[in-house]
Amino acid sequence: MPKLRYLIASQLLLVCGIQHLYSKTNQELADSTIVVFNSNVPDSLEIAQYYAQQRGIPESNIVSINAPIQETISVNQYVESIANPLLNVLLDNTWVKGVKSNSKDIYGRDRLSVSIHSIAFVVLIRGVPLRISNDSSLIAETPISLPAQYYVNNSS
Repeated sequence: MPKLRYLIASQLLLVCGIQHLYSKTNQELADSTIVVFNSNVPDSLEIAQYYAQQRGIPESNIVSINAPIQETISVNQYVESIANPLLNVLLDNTWVKGVKSNSKDIYGRDRLSVSIHSIAFVVLIRGVPLRISNDSSLIAETPISLPAQYYVNNSS
């Protein structure tokens, strides 16, 4: 009998959770979507504007970054052209609310204690780098010999 109660309770919670997702209107979802484009790619802005227009996303939710045009970039390029600038835009537009620290982590990213955010989706438009290249200097030293596939690379 306790297993049956547990099963019924868990299914009820699942249904309530799904119901909450569907309770958001399309406009609420659009308002909580950020579209990111690379200003160094000629047609990236045009694609971002078209995407936003087709989905009812406010033009104020289109964010420009000045990133390399390669699909794969280094950790340093990611931090300098994507992570820190995007964090500042999110804070400036109050899409993310939190306390920014004066210190940076070991990769140079700004530290932030996030208290709340209003973002449901972040859409990356063609031209925004998608991968961070492996950096052998970021592979943690291991006291035992492990096969290469088990090494930790903290850049991705």
